[in-house]
Amino acid sequence: MLEDFLIRLGIVHQPSAVTNAVPVGKQRQHLSNLYILPDGLLHPQFETKRNARGAYVPCWKSAFELALRKGQLKRIHNTANLHPLLVNQISHQLRSRVLQELIILHKRLEALRGHRRLKSPPNILRRLTAQELSSASTPSLSSSVRLETSCSQQPLAVITCPRQPTSETVADDQLATLPIQLDYPSPEPGLPPYELIPLDSSRSAEPSLPLYHGSKIFRLSAEQTRLRLALDRIIELDQQVPHGPQQRHPDPSGKSEEALEDSSDAYILQSPANGATVDPVPLAISLWRLMLWEGSDWRTVDDSVMSSPL
Repeated sequence: MLEDFLIRLGIVHQPSAVTNAVPVGKQRQHLSNLYILPDGLLHPQFETKRNARGAYVPCWKSAFELALRKGQLKRIHNTANLHPLLVNQISHQLRSRVLQELIILHKRLEALRGHRRLKSPPNILRRLTAQELSSASTPSLSSSVRLETSCSQQPLAVITCPRQPTSETVADDQLATLPIQLDYPSPEPGLPPYELIPLDSSRSAEPSLPLYHGSKIFRLSAEQTRLRLALDRIIELDQQVPHGPQQRHPDPSGKSEEALEDSSDAYILQSPANGATVDPVPLAISLWRLMLWEGSDWRTVDDSVMSSPL
C-alpha cells in the first residue's frame, strides 16, 4: 500500500506544567502546546491514532532529517513544536512495531489451537539449519543447497538474532515494550543491517530474499532479547497447533544435542501452508518499513550494492 512508503505525523496537544501566575481564588489552568509527533506507527491494538489532523512524509530518515534542517516540517503546522528526539522516536516506534506484529502472530496461532485439525501446520516461522544459512550466505554454494520450503509456501524474509549471553526474564505483557534509550548506539562496523540472499529463480518470481541482521537493527541487548524471545514463542506455539499426519520440516530449535548443533541463529519467515488463517505479511512489511526508514543500501551476498528504494 502507498502508506507503507510514508510516515504519518500528527498534531498533538500536550499539556504543560500548571501555571502559577493566576489570581487567588481562580481555578488554575493548564498551558497547552502543540507538537508534531509520529502517529499510527504502532499497531492499532497497542495504540490508536491520536489526532485526525496530520501529514505524511517519506519513510526515509535521511530525507526526514534534511526536511528538519530546512524547516520544511513547519509547513505541517507553523506553530507546532518539533522536539529534538523526533527522529529517535520514529525509529523506536518502527522497531516496536516489529515486536508487536510478532505478538499478533502469536495470538492468532493461539486461536488456531482450538480450531479443527489442519491438513498441515502453519509453519510460518522456523530456525534455519547451519548448512542452510551457510549456503544462503555463500554464493558458490547457493546453487547446490537451497533454503528448504514446501511447494505451498513462499519465503518472505530471514531474520538473524544471536542468543544473548545473559538471560533476561521478560513478562509477556512487556514483550512489546522496548526500553527507551535517548542516546541510541550507532551501528558497529561489520555486517550490514540488510542483505539480499539468492533464491531458486524457478521457485519464485523474485530472485532474492531479504535477510535482516537483528543485532544491527535492534542494537540494545534488551531489544535483542525481546526479539529472540518473540521469535521462539511463535515456533514453540506453531508446533502445538493441531494438524493431520502430514510431516513438517524438522525444526532445529529442538532440545536434542544433534538439533542444537545443527541449528543457526537465523529464522525464516514464510507464508503459511495450505492457507492457514495466520498472515505473516504484516510482519514482513514492518521489517521492510524499518529498512526503508534507515535508508541503507541493500547489499547482496556477492558484495554488490543496490540503492535504497527511495
